[in-house]
Amino acid sequence: ALRKADKAPVIDGKFSKEEWQKGKWASFGINDATEVESGTMMEGIIIQGGEMGRTDINSDFDGSMYALWSEDGLYVCAVVIDDIHCQKSQPVAFFRDDVLSVYTKPTTTQRHNTRIDFALSEFKGGPWALLNWSPIFKSYYHKELPPGDEGVEYSIIKEGTRVVYEAKIPWHLLCEGGIEEYQNIHMQIAIHDYDVTRDKTVTFGGWTCFLN
Repeated sequence: ALRKADKAPVIDGKFSKEEWQKGKWASFGINDATEVESGTMMEGIIIQGGEMGRTDINSDFDGSMYALWSEDGLYVCAVVIDDIHCQKSQPVAFFRDDVLSVYTKPTTTQRHNTRIDFALSEFKGGPWALLNWSPIFKSYYHKELPPGDEGVEYSIIKEGTRVVYEAKIPWHLLCEGGIEEYQNIHMQIAIHDYDVTRDKTVTFGGWTCFLN
């Protein structure tokens, strides 16, 4: 199950093991490819476990992913070690470059979905987010989300080869009518790495689980 936060993490782009250690998480490395019971490996490589908040400084592409929930939203974090950070696209094309994407479906039976891309954007001059809603929804399809807009909080900090993404996404952006405790939610967290000459995406998905 995706665990409820005892105390909501501070969204400051400064990874804290104490804040995130309760969350479901996975670590990944560019040379690893291991199937896991609690998730599905897609379009890349993923291993469950490993060292939380890895800080290797010579890696081409590895790190960790985390997620927690509370009544006011879904909390996600990714710590990425990457020797080349590239994010030059306009917001509607964030997905082409280095980006953290969060996908959700309110239940396993609903066909529409939501994707929010979080990027340390050269085009926008700093952290930025884009909401992508399926056309089945009545509202936005593409909507830029400056920090604080629609209740979204996020921070992305790059120090050397280490990039920390932290975000809180309110439930009203993820599913109509909000979310109740113990309701199923299908979630995927994806890290896309673009090194100009190479594309690689790591997606940890299949988190069709009860919130508890």
